[in-house]
Amino acid sequence: MPAGDIGVVPLALIMPVATMTQWVTLQMPFLTKFHANHKDLVEELLDTSKWNLIQSILTSMMGMYFPAIAEKYCQCDEYWRCRTNGMVKAVSSLFFLITINASLSEHVKTWLHSDRKNIAVGICALFIFEQAWLVNLEANIVIQLPARVFFLFPSALITH
Repeated sequence: MPAGDIGVVPLALIMPVATMTQWVTLQMPFLTKFHANHKDLVEELLDTSKWNLIQSILTSMMGMYFPAIAEKYCQCDEYWRCRTNGMVKAVSSLFFLITINASLSEHVKTWLHSDRKNIAVGICALFIFEQAWLVNLEANIVIQLPARVFFLFPSALITH
């Protein structure tokens, strides 16, 4: 198996969205309260050359290391753009959701969680602005991440 395909489930094993609608109630996406209250600031950030560079690098990395997942993300984006006349689309590169964990005080902290609404083989991409630590509960390890690196992992499968 090529190194880029490690951990990638063949597309045939992923439930198509059209089939999911038979047993899942779909909800139109919406902006978070913070995004809605600071829409101009968020849109300004997403339109900067530095953010565009981060997105470009991330898209290249996804295509290189997880080509089947990157292709599935592109298919999902195309599906939702067509189905909603462009109202629902990926907001950042291949991703429908971005979370900016910026340190407004001493540290950024979250509760231990797994991203259970993601597809199981979906990749969460972290871009580390400042040194950070990521807890992997199942492996019982803490990973130290240096500033200005990407870290890609299946966030639906790992409690972090």
